[in-house]
Amino acid sequence: MKPITNVATALGVIFFGLWLNTASAQTYRPHFIGFLNENSPISVAYGIDESGNAVGSSFYYGGGTDYGTRAVRWEFPNGPLVNLGILGGSNSAAYSINDEGVIAGESDIELGVTQAIRIVDDTIEDLSTGRNLLRSTARGVNSWGAIVGYGVFSEESRSELVRALWWSETTFLNLHNEFGFHPDSESWAFDCDSSENVVGTVRLLDSLRLLPSDGVAYWAKATLFGYDVTLIPMVEDFDFLSRAFGTCDEGFVAGYCSQDPEGTGFRRGFVWSSTTDALINIGVLSGHPTNGASLLYAVNNRGQAVGFDGFDMESSLGIYDPWRGHGLRSLSDLVDPSENLVILTAFDINGSGLIAAWGAWGPPNEPVGVGVVLVPCYADYNEDFVVDSQDYSDFYSDYTSQNIKADINYDGVVSSQDFATFLNYYNAGCD
Repeated sequence: MKPITNVATALGVIFFGLWLNTASAQTYRPHFIGFLNENSPISVAYGIDESGNAVGSSFYYGGGTDYGTRAVRWEFPNGPLVNLGILGGSNSAAYSINDEGVIAGESDIELGVTQAIRIVDDTIEDLSTGRNLLRSTARGVNSWGAIVGYGVFSEESRSELVRALWWSETTFLNLHNEFGFHPDSESWAFDCDSSENVVGTVRLLDSLRLLPSDGVAYWAKATLFGYDVTLIPMVEDFDFLSRAFGTCDEGFVAGYCSQDPEGTGFRRGFVWSSTTDALINIGVLSGHPTNGASLLYAVNNRGQAVGFDGFDMESSLGIYDPWRGHGLRSLSDLVDPSENLVILTAFDINGSGLIAAWGAWGPPNEPVGVGVVLVPCYADYNEDFVVDSQDYSDFYSDYTSQNIKADINYDGVVSSQDFATFLNYYNAGCD
């Protein structure tokens, strides 16, 4: 699942891609998901499965007043891009997909009313049916089809209080009530793993922080909803607010902490381990102001995480590989410049390191916003965008010296298995 960026608004902003790498070197080959309408070239990839199939949204124009965005599904490696449709109104979007092809997202059911949806075999189901929801959205789906998101119930329409929600084939849960959160607080669910652990945010009542507007401040902490509720620790000096957006079956959680109550100012992305309680502050990109901001949307079982790094409106996106030698790097720097692609945001990463992202493609004065799947080229070991004998030489040098960078298979040790894996990559190339 991953949060949304307003594509049309953000196109005018300068962005640079980034990723966080700890060990093995690689560049990325972009696969563009395309557009539903070539004369309206805007699309974005939000979610990705283990095969590289992606979901997202694309601008659509069907003639007359029939226009807006549509949830889309793209088949790896070359498409097609499939229009998943809409329940009503003008807009729909797909945010997450599992390996069985179950998709979570949202759709207008009428103008101005958006509800959570589940898509199976390209057929849309309205998840609000019979559940008394004023509005809702579905943001994450786990390996066996459980879906999480959030919404506002009709009986709470005056207060507009948001509740974390859970859908499965047989069960619908108001997680906010299930875990006994205060009725005047709010909660959001963004992702869940195969063991039914859900990550999100709960907004807690804190009488110790006062705001001039109403005399009480609400602040939020990133939360793991398991059999017990765990409040994830905060990064030092960024302890006013935190949000958790992504998780995986190895128990890693990705999100950010902030210094201000709205979460819009100085931020630090984090990766947290639910098994060891270790918290890693990813910092910011080298050369970026220390009072800037970083944010992580998703994390895989290797501990690689993708997200965003930025200061003011000049922002960067990338991948973070925190558990084996920290390194935060620009994704755009790892895409061949001849592609004319700047990665704007990275939203999801699968277990093999493939990334669902959004980029600005084309001439700098006339870029288009396009969804892209980034495929790592592990054979390009020296990151010069060419696979040649120098890559072999550089890998062999690191391999013989037991440099952790040569841990190609991400098992924490440099062994003959890494050598065999690299040879397979090297012989296959990157095309």
